[in-house]
Amino acid sequence: MRIVTLEEHLSFPEMTALIPRETLGNFGQSPLMQKIAPKLADITGERLTSMDDTAPRTTRPG
Repeated sequence: MRIVTLEEHLSFPEMTALIPRETLGNFGQSPLMQKIAPKLADITGERLTSMDDTAPRTTRPG
């Protein structure tokens, strides 16, 4: 049996643009968040490969 999950951490620039700037304050403005933000929008390509490569391996009991 293959276990499939969805990535829970994602953010698209189009969604973020709808949030009033005063609501966000300084959230997302740090250098680290500026580096991570583009990866949060990647739902194909490198991110899926990375998730596959680092996925926890499970075994069946017994």
